[in-house]
Amino acid sequence: MINSFFSLWSCFIFYFKMKLCCIIFSTFFWNLSPEYYNNATVFAGKKLRTASLRANVMYGEGDPYYITNGLRQAKAFGGIMMRVGNGTALFQQTYVGNTAWAFICTDLSLQSQIDVGGSFYFIPDNTPVMNTFQFMEPYLHARNFRLSKFYLPYRLVYSLVYVMEVFLKLLSPFVKINIQTASCSIKYINMTLYFNNKKAQKALGYKPIFTAKEAEANSLAYYKQVKL
Repeated sequence: MINSFFSLWSCFIFYFKMKLCCIIFSTFFWNLSPEYYNNATVFAGKKLRTASLRANVMYGEGDPYYITNGLRQAKAFGGIMMRVGNGTALFQQTYVGNTAWAFICTDLSLQSQIDVGGSFYFIPDNTPVMNTFQFMEPYLHARNFRLSKFYLPYRLVYSLVYVMEVFLKLLSPFVKINIQTASCSIKYINMTLYFNNKKAQKALGYKPIFTAKEAEANSLAYYKQVKL
């Protein structure tokens, strides 16, 4: 099981680098139900069992996008991350190590329990639900960065970035210019969004194996040295 765990951990690192939003046992589109493939006949008459795991946003070792992008933006603004919104939106992040463990639990359950297939499971861990900017603060401090003392208006920032995206799309046949912040990301982190993992606990036997403090310590070690 230990070897399987580290194998799955490697898969997650690979997925981070390949910019994939989907995860193992999940169909590649959010709106495509796992029942579509569950119990489908594959080869030699064997049945395929599938389940969709939904962890929301992951952080931790191997992450080049979520917190790492925040660190890059802070570096670009002289060590200050600009806060957007009013700070009231609550967002749920999940540590990659606990997500990897959820795959182990799902794999074992799919092999031993027929009835767990064909369904989706939210797999948040015990990372505290909080505002995204508050969550990023210890990782900013690890690089001697900080949050801005003020909040930029959400609607203003979202509108400006969206207009810029449209303009750059029109220019794309002639020149390729990428911006680090997407309008959808600004909208996403200003939504209150969190889930319950009771279904996964009951059906898959999933229980996070890293505490919130352990997850933060492991992640701090990674973000202190990640290349920006």
